[in-house]
Amino acid sequence: MHVHTSSQGRLSLGFGGYTCNWGVHMCGLYDSDAERDDLVYSYLHQGDVDGEKIRYYHADPTPDRFKREYARRFPAEASHPDDPGRFTLLSSEQRCYPTGRFEPLAQDPKLRAFREQAAGGPGIRGVGEMDWALQGVPGTEYLLPYEARLNNLFDGVPALMICIYDLRRFSGSTIMGVLRTHRFSISRGMIVENPYYDPERILAESGLGWPPLL
Repeated sequence: MHVHTSSQGRLSLGFGGYTCNWGVHMCGLYDSDAERDDLVYSYLHQGDVDGEKIRYYHADPTPDRFKREYARRFPAEASHPDDPGRFTLLSSEQRCYPTGRFEPLAQDPKLRAFREQAAGGPGIRGVGEMDWALQGVPGTEYLLPYEARLNNLFDGVPALMICIYDLRRFSGSTIMGVLRTHRFSISRGMIVENPYYDPERILAESGLGWPPLL
């Protein structure tokens, strides 16, 4: 089944027989570890075998668990996560708050570098685990405006990012905000276009007056 997400080329998502178009920022919602893993590993593995660049921003302090499980599920590609030309594995701390504080505008150089790399091909697909936002990191209150502003990053480039949220841990109000900042959501192996999607209103309500990302 194809989900039209942009005017760019198609890619296979690796689960549920879905394809979509490059250039989109989705959220993944799960309520069990098994559901999370089935989404993450099948989605990233599809990109791996298709020759794309993989980004995985993991919640665990090391990527060892990911590598072991990837090797168990896909023995033919067991060595691939050790190849920096294929996989970039970073902890949430390294990616989002290396100084101990989440500073959204300080992410801009990294985001622009991500866009430039994607534009050079062959395409980047990634997953970001969002559990770090529950750890009391200063600046986390800016998470939803940050997510809303992130959408334009993917316009016109072969990149796809899924931010995954644990329904067992995040509040209902936060999840509603997540739906407002991601045009498409994935839950129980299905992709749904969010009727609540309204990132510009999220940014306006924040009152932050951030400059455009691009």
